[in-house]
Amino acid sequence: MHRESATITPGAEVVIADARPLRLGLATCYDLRFPELFRAQLDRGATAVTLPSAFTAATGKDHWEPLLRARAIENQVFVIAPNQRGSSNEKLHWHGRSMIVDPWGLVLAQAPDRDCWIAADLDLDAQARVRAIENQVFVIAPNQRGSSNEKLHWHGRSMIVDPWGIVLAQAPDRDCWIAADLDLDAQARVRATLPSGDHRRPDVISRGST
Repeated sequence: MHRESATITPGAEVVIADARPLRLGLATCYDLRFPELFRAQLDRGATAVTLPSAFTAATGKDHWEPLLRARAIENQVFVIAPNQRGSSNEKLHWHGRSMIVDPWGLVLAQAPDRDCWIAADLDLDAQARVRAIENQVFVIAPNQRGSSNEKLHWHGRSMIVDPWGIVLAQAPDRDCWIAADLDLDAQARVRATLPSGDHRRPDVISRGST
């Protein structure tokens, strides 16, 4: 059995890094099995999570992809998860299969079983639509554009999204302002049709966390 606690000291706080246009939740390996950590990062504004890992082949073949996709879906974040591959000795083999997953749970990139790197475009506009749908709210998201220096460039594309995930307004690639009519009656109809907000169980969740 590989016992990480023999050589790794656990962290003592929830960590977020500002990497505009992303806010990154920082986690590692075994953290993947604790959904409450990722929810806490979401509550602190995370739009993506990085998860450098050394998942073993024994557990990775069954758990790696399902858990990554679950954390992405339930928190509506991008999950960027590099994972060690190969072997450390004749008994300790690593799963590899580094992945990038989007907030809808779609695998944007996955490493093959060889040394390599992977990359993917992170569609922040699609993320805004997913979050609007999940929470049945209007999302009003102004975003900085242009550059602060030759290396630091901002995405721009400010958006207003309705509770059904429809983009009501989106800024072009220039300085401007955007506006949209927010149909509160339509929002009420969405919430009546899909009353997921009424079905949440904070009584059960809070009791289970104490």
